[in-house]
Amino acid sequence: MSINKILYSLLFILSVYNISAQDILMQDGTFNQCSGVFLDSGGLANNYGTGEDFTITICPDDPALISTLEFTEFLLSGDGQTFLTIYDSDTADPAELIGTFTNDLASNPELNFVTASDTNPTGCLTIVFESSNIFPNVGWSANIGCREPCDVTTANIVQVEPSEFNTTSGNYEIGNFLPITFEIDPDFTSNNGTNPQYVWDFGDGSPTVTTTIPIVQHEFTALGNFNVTVNIIDDFGCSNENAVTIPVEVISRSGFTCDTAQPFCAGGEVFFFPNSSNAGGGIPSAENGPDYGCLNLQPFPAWFFVQIEQSGDIEFFLEQNTSQDFNGNGLDVDFKIWGPFSSASGNCDNLNSSTEVPDLPNGNPLDGCSYSA
Repeated sequence: MSINKILYSLLFILSVYNISAQDILMQDGTFNQCSGVFLDSGGLANNYGTGEDFTITICPDDPALISTLEFTEFLLSGDGQTFLTIYDSDTADPAELIGTFTNDLASNPELNFVTASDTNPTGCLTIVFESSNIFPNVGWSANIGCREPCDVTTANIVQVEPSEFNTTSGNYEIGNFLPITFEIDPDFTSNNGTNPQYVWDFGDGSPTVTTTIPIVQHEFTALGNFNVTVNIIDDFGCSNENAVTIPVEVISRSGFTCDTAQPFCAGGEVFFFPNSSNAGGGIPSAENGPDYGCLNLQPFPAWFFVQIEQSGDIEFFLEQNTSQDFNGNGLDVDFKIWGPFSSASGNCDNLNSSTEVPDLPNGNPLDGCSYSA
């Protein structure tokens, strides 16, 4: 073999394995760096080998930083014996397992960004790779990086709508069976990542809801006091539990007595209000005092008032259903109407035959009272 051929062969080999000094092939050992590329044992050009069993630890080159990996390529044999396992530690500590991965990158979105946690005292990631004795595949490529420790993300309340803030209790008073919009304004620092997720816990036993914007809607059904909390998680894995707490008091939108009558609120042609029942805190029978006219019985009353802006005929079609989306079974609606009055309050002692909306002749559908046993 001539020297020219030898030189040619060496140059060919170097061109195939064009790996910088900062790039790391999968092997046993510990490396301290915050740049370069982490590759399988085959490098950029070749597949990983069969029967491999390597453990590598990648640590930051500054003890104040935290190691990260961003996988841009990942393809392992799906033979059930080839796995890449990552630990949030400087050892393969099972208690610090981040995850075990195989197949492709699309099946493992967690690999798009892997980071050691803030509670990891070393800031290191340990990676174990095991391959079977058959069918080696392309392997992986991951950018090595480091990040600053997480800072606390705080947030301010922007809106709780519709609601009224009670300055005495410090609660936002909201109605049951009503979509409530919660919005916060998070304050991120440069040390935290972008693309945050907001995990909302409404405190009423319902499942948490995750959004990618700091706004959510929720409908409370039970009455009582609840704390709505928001956990903000960014793409660095920085988690800020209870970044904001929103105290709410859910009150019934059905008045159970005359003096707690609730307003019908304008804003559309259809108004949805919860009925009254024992499950919603209602009372078994209406109070004594008013002249209930045709209502021989008054079980679980719900009192409302409506303010009229312009005189004229007003027709209501009242409908009740076993389901709040009205896909259940229809229920009978018994009602009694009094008025008009000059104000919304001070009328409960004046509900009698002289103030009732009268029945029209011949059982007209527009009667002011309706009852069915």
